[in-house]
Amino acid sequence: MCITIKISIYLMSLAIIICMEGCFPRHEVIMGINLVKSRSRIFSTEYNILETFYQYHDLKGDFQFGELVRGKRNDTIFISGSKIVRANYILTRNKYYYDIAKFDYVETKFVKSEDNKIKLKEVKRYKDGKLIEEQFFQ
Repeated sequence: MCITIKISIYLMSLAIIICMEGCFPRHEVIMGINLVKSRSRIFSTEYNILETFYQYHDLKGDFQFGELVRGKRNDTIFISGSKIVRANYILTRNKYYYDIAKFDYVETKFVKSEDNKIKLKEVKRYKDGKLIEEQFFQ
């Protein structure tokens, strides 16, 4: 009886430790919008790396925006990302290392729309510190 209880407690503790890594969504308020933040990982066949993303959904479950956090192969980081939140926009920045892409830096800007949704406004790609591509969205 005592061994069974100890094993059960151990397994429950192990499950909690594993889930602390991101299986429970977190809530954030960005630009006055209540969002649910969850993490996902995908294997990029284009770059041959494991990419970690944060996805942000509104409380209805509608996707709002995503953020690439890291791209990693074995113990080497090929992509690192960050997010900057301001009063009227969100800026995500990704740095690409080891010439893995045709660019070495990407900036995406998101804004709040009139219907209280977060929309992609622009994407900028840089190579060697120079702007090489710029896209605008409505």
